[in-house]
Amino acid sequence: MPSKVRRKGRWFHPASLRFWLVTLPVLFWAILVFLMFWPGLSFDWELSDRFFFSRNCVSRPNKPATDSATLGAGPFVIMKTINLKTDPTIPKGFQTLDLGNLTAWGYFWDDGMISLNYQKE
Repeated sequence: MPSKVRRKGRWFHPASLRFWLVTLPVLFWAILVFLMFWPGLSFDWELSDRFFFSRNCVSRPNKPATDSATLGAGPFVIMKTINLKTDPTIPKGFQTLDLGNLTAWGYFWDDGMISLNYQKE
């Protein structure tokens, strides 16, 4: 009596749900990092006043261009600025700021900063 031939399915194949559960988040974050950090991009997308994504590259004479990106999603805002000559009195490294209705966590270095802000209602 011949045995049944059983085809073995691949674990990571585009026809399987596992593939998309892994691939879609990786693609999302890769695209987001590309849009936030690729030099020279400029755009301004806005769904509403709480959901927006903007990117600017401002050239200045005899100085490096200031590159900034802002991503807003509800009460959270992610801000990144490079080649910004920050105030020398601001300490470098990780900083936390609490202003009552705004809480910010950020990292400052000599030429820029990146921060996550939470706006309370």
